[in-house]
Amino acid sequence: MSLTYEEADKRESPFGTPVSVISWAFTSNGSGVASEQTVPVSGIPKRAVTVPDGVAPPTAGWDLTIKDEDGVDVLCGNGADRDAGGTGAVEQVFPCPGTVAVHSQLTFAVSNAGASKKAIVRLYVA
Repeated sequence: MSLTYEEADKRESPFGTPVSVISWAFTSNGSGVASEQTVPVSGIPKRAVTVPDGVAPPTAGWDLTIKDEDGVDVLCGNGADRDAGGTGAVEQVFPCPGTVAVHSQLTFAVSNAGASKKAIVRLYVA
């Protein structure tokens, strides 16, 4: 698994607000799960994007959570039932309406993906 974090001050934004991007490329284990924790992150989650692998995409209906240190899913359950792949597989996920700022490590977790399945998850934080 690979998790990268691109700080807001290293990205230009056409909207005037710097945006950090956390990108997680995962491969699920034999039970169809994967998880990884970020460095401390500060900001307001704006959106997430899921991009299933073209060769070994997760099983239809796979689930994604991104939880803060208090165990709160910043996606409010909107990461459930992702597309398996094929046409339209790249999906946006919007965090909770009225989401408040996070200032903690985040845990990206996948379940129901199938064994040895791959995808990329990107979380945009302003």
